[in-house]
Amino acid sequence: MSPVVIFDFDGVLADSYEQIFKMVEEAFSAIGMKLNKSQYSDFYLTNVKLAEKKVVNNEENFLKLQKQIQDKTPQFYKLVNLFPFVDQVVNELSDENKLAIVSSTRSELVTGKLAEKNLDKKFDLILGAQSETSKRNKLISAMKELKSDPQDSWFVSDTVGDINEGNTLGMKTIAVTWGFHPKETLAKAKPSFIVNSSDELLSCIKST
Repeated sequence: MSPVVIFDFDGVLADSYEQIFKMVEEAFSAIGMKLNKSQYSDFYLTNVKLAEKKVVNNEENFLKLQKQIQDKTPQFYKLVNLFPFVDQVVNELSDENKLAIVSSTRSELVTGKLAEKNLDKKFDLILGAQSETSKRNKLISAMKELKSDPQDSWFVSDTVGDINEGNTLGMKTIAVTWGFHPKETLAKAKPSFIVNSSDELLSCIKST
């Protein structure tokens, strides 16, 4: 059975922090609330949608916020690029591993970005925003569909919330330091590994 490597997308494969922050900032402004980067980054310490709901603290405004985000995402995502190293990482890992993505971004946008580099067919599974809001449930679904046990599955992410989810499932977790959360913050989640470059990421998966 081939090992499974499951990636988060934004902040791991896609250089999207600035664009997504601007989009969410505008969405909050539309419901009369301000949002700064510190608050936004804190959303990713847990489940993003639950954190947004807690901050908004009003069901009607929360639904308006989600509608704003949903409507704005395609426009802002046009400006998002994959990190330069993604081609090498995906091509090298796809030779001996099954690859998947679990993301809070809509799957067609994720697939579209990968297709720009002809990488979409390298992934065995992509689960986006439509399938489930819980990253934990998406991870469970991905492992089930790819017929992999947690101890044989890698989860690569850039946020504390994601790493915590992977850890509770017994997965091998890798925190990357080029995304939404800095190294010091990621360390608090106690991932299996912390990597600072794509070369370290490849070495970690290939040698373990």
